[in-house]
Amino acid sequence: MCIRAMCLIVWTLMGVAVTVAQGAELSPEKLQLAPLAVQARNAFEKEDYQLAIGLYTKLLGQAAGRERQQALEMLGVSRELNRQLAHAKNHYIVYLQEYPDTEGALRVEQRLAGLLAIQNPRTAARNRVTRKNPDDWKLNTYFSQFYQRQSLKINGDSSVPIDGIFSNLNMMAAKKTGALENEFRVTASYIADFTGLNRLNGREYQVSSAYWQGFLRSLRTGLKVGRQSRRGSGVPGRFDGAVLSYKPSATMSFDLTGGYLIDSSFNSPDTNRPFVGVSGEYVNQSGNITIEPFLMQQYVDGILDRRALGVQAELRFDQAVLYTLVDYDIHHSALNNATLMGNFRIGEMRVSTSFAHRKSPYLTTRNALIGQLSVDLSELEEAILDIKLKDLADDRTATSNTARVSLTSNVSEHWLISTEVAASSFSKTESSIDIVGLDSYKSIYSSFQIRTTDIFGAASYTALTLRRADTDSGSTSSLFLDNRINMGKHWRVYPRVRLDLRDFDESDDKQWTMNPSIRLDYKHGQRFRFQAEAGYTWVTRGMVNQDLDISGVFFRLGYSASF
Repeated sequence: MCIRAMCLIVWTLMGVAVTVAQGAELSPEKLQLAPLAVQARNAFEKEDYQLAIGLYTKLLGQAAGRERQQALEMLGVSRELNRQLAHAKNHYIVYLQEYPDTEGALRVEQRLAGLLAIQNPRTAARNRVTRKNPDDWKLNTYFSQFYQRQSLKINGDSSVPIDGIFSNLNMMAAKKTGALENEFRVTASYIADFTGLNRLNGREYQVSSAYWQGFLRSLRTGLKVGRQSRRGSGVPGRFDGAVLSYKPSATMSFDLTGGYLIDSSFNSPDTNRPFVGVSGEYVNQSGNITIEPFLMQQYVDGILDRRALGVQAELRFDQAVLYTLVDYDIHHSALNNATLMGNFRIGEMRVSTSFAHRKSPYLTTRNALIGQLSVDLSELEEAILDIKLKDLADDRTATSNTARVSLTSNVSEHWLISTEVAASSFSKTESSIDIVGLDSYKSIYSSFQIRTTDIFGAASYTALTLRRADTDSGSTSSLFLDNRINMGKHWRVYPRVRLDLRDFDESDDKQWTMNPSIRLDYKHGQRFRFQAEAGYTWVTRGMVNQDLDISGVFFRLGYSASF
């Protein structure tokens, strides 16, 4: 879970640059992927991992270079946290094949090793070097520190939106004592912000997870206490609480979950948001059928927030995997999520399709606070007269429909092509009590990539990606060239360049953006990696009143270690 911490922290400071860009159209790539990247980030932060999986899958087909690398890693982490371990393992393996000498490879190797240990603990134990006593604690630690700085010049005015050190720590300790299996995990992060702008506002520290988990084999009972997340239980995000599990057989389990929901891992426990839920899991003997029903109820400020009934299921074949999720809110009489996904293999071709009909965000009574100055539902209920909180929440909630299809094929030993098309629509939201509703929104994204290996030597690669985004506000066409070149046994260099052309429908403006960058990696053994990266941003946009010119430099330097 350390990568989750890293991503959320980076997004926190990167939000500063995005804020600048929103007024000046600084980053077309972020605007182009915003309906996916922002939703994926929010879903992951709220621990709606099933939604995050779908969104990161879309990003994986549309992104290139570093964005694609991050999407692939986040997709694996989302799968793992959603307990889809086989999927997560496959994503990690693909990541290590495509990005074996990157800074993120250490994290992915660590997570993959953890999955293999879960699936085959005896083999994992034999492969450990320092296990002298089978009753010793098994300790895994990952630590990284990176200094990052971004400077911008907008029409001659200089600013430094990012300047700080990002530190991340993930520790996991496990031990079997007789019939009791113990596990402790802590994932924490810290930002040392040098900008002097005080924009973190107490969000320097982040605790993504901090829990103890035990399982007593003789009673087939487990308990997990602390900051954590749940999948398949209808819990919409991270919480501070406990999960009591009972596994009467190898194919069935039952869980009782309760605690306090939190919006972000930066937050302390929120006693105003209690919840309780029951869930179960059935896996047939062959493992190709999984069914997980759930029922949960949550409150906010003493008012019923959500009462959900649902099920998620997965069906596996030799050449296909089907997944579905249905989440229905009994209290609001609304279908919050109906998702169907399928992955198929046809010869050398891999096909992935999905369709999702969902509320955005999930319909809860708490949505009534959107746009309000009040942060307390009971106070809002007293302030409004003839409108029910449920109706107000419905006014603030949109409905989205998203369809996606992607094709990937190996045309030869060293050549791979992939293409994807995704279409989304968001309904408008209603205006009420002086809050103006949002207009409906539609978008279509398409991408095509050609990838080849070994052009610049063994284990090198080159990828050319063409991408197109059409939205209600305009369109963006992108060209991305990504390379990896080996320089001896320990060094890797990654030269990249991206070019964007954005057309604005309302103003007929055109905006050009170019982002060249180069990254140098050094791998010392299997445990240490050092990385340096530098990049340049150039943006120009012709406007009626004044042209926009932006330039900027990005620098990143650091290390990561795994023990």
